[in-house]
Amino acid sequence: MKLIRHALIALAVGCMFAGVASAQDFIGRFTLPCEVQWGTAVLPAGNYTLEHNSARRTDLVTIRGERETVMALPASQSFDSDRSGKSALILARVNRQAVVRVLVLRELGMEFIYPSPKGERVLLAQAPVLIQRIPVTRVGR
Repeated sequence: MKLIRHALIALAVGCMFAGVASAQDFIGRFTLPCEVQWGTAVLPAGNYTLEHNSARRTDLVTIRGERETVMALPASQSFDSDRSGKSALILARVNRQAVVRVLVLRELGMEFIYPSPKGERVLLAQAPVLIQRIPVTRVGR
């Protein structure tokens, strides 16, 4: 009986530490050079960290700045086995506002595509869209 109890305690402790070890699949840093709309949130220029935790939700990314924390849900996500290249945040200029379109986490082989802001009209014949690539640097692991 003692042997079973000790085995169960060891198993529970092992599971707790395994959960802590894989708490975040990806933690990264990036700097926004200007105010950016990310989903319904508007983030001021500055330094940010982002976290992705597939154990919690595969489509959720948490962004932390100096004054705010935002959870961003993409319109869609894709998986790619090609893990070469660098992680990045892809911004587009829409009506003079920088808007997050795609978050690429190369180390995980994932891309998150974010929806257009509400009220944004898509015109077939419009001026070219300025796209900016913001590097996301992985922290740790």
